[in-house]
Amino acid sequence: MDRVDRAETLVAEQRLAAATAAVADEAHPPLDVVAELDEVEVPRPLEQGQALFDSDGPGDAVFRQGEGHRVERHTDVERHVAGTVHVLHFMILQPYFWQMKNKSIRTIEDVKGAKIRVASPVQADTIRILGGSPVFMGINEVYPNIEKSVIDGCINPWEANTSFKLFELVNQYTMMNMGSNIFCTAMNKKKWESLSPEHQKIITENSGLEESARQSKVVCDDLVAAAKKQAETKGPNPQWFTPSPEELAKWEAAVTPAVWGKWVKDNEARGFTNAKQILDDAIGMIKQGKK
Repeated sequence: MDRVDRAETLVAEQRLAAATAAVADEAHPPLDVVAELDEVEVPRPLEQGQALFDSDGPGDAVFRQGEGHRVERHTDVERHVAGTVHVLHFMILQPYFWQMKNKSIRTIEDVKGAKIRVASPVQADTIRILGGSPVFMGINEVYPNIEKSVIDGCINPWEANTSFKLFELVNQYTMMNMGSNIFCTAMNKKKWESLSPEHQKIITENSGLEESARQSKVVCDDLVAAAKKQAETKGPNPQWFTPSPEELAKWEAAVTPAVWGKWVKDNEARGFTNAKQILDDAIGMIKQGKK
């Protein structure tokens, strides 16, 4: 990349940062909705190359799936997103797991009565079914509330453990896959349309499927080893526990039918008559990915 290219890229990055920040100025909160995509959007198979958000605007089909799948377009998301933002890329976080202070989660019985910070309605349903008390709060509120024993801990990925310094307080880790989440990088659509075609081209070339994969790897996957080492060396004598397959089977039997059943029922009530099929397709893709 020559000096001119680097300069153009820098300008594009500066405008991208300003445009992304400008999303908050919109009347609707699209990024708040995207933060709970695990509740309102799940994968289903479509024709390969179909855009995530179909639109007539230039460049709106920037994110394309190469594996013949996309995220289902739901009206709840459309209401906040369509015509408001220009989607650049997504990032899939590492699996969420138990991060507790002075309370070890080893069996289902250990969850009973525990106050757990959750990040989505599905997580909340899971904690309730297990006998705990789900607590919704922003991620920046987790540290002080663990510190003050307002909550016993949280279900979070490694990204949150290191970024928000939870490793300084948490001393009980249960390595159990409690789901994941999707982050979205988007621009205010008016800001996007105000950019020159040249700058749109630079941003587009650094967005989409390839950038989604890169972000997921660099920001999330490559973080795990360093984050765990940080917790081990700088945390308050952390203890690690990984449930046996037999114990995990008990958790799955207790949680899966009720949580997934409620998810299907809730979404059917919202008008998604194919909710069961969407769930089955998602489960099928997960199983295929494990082969």
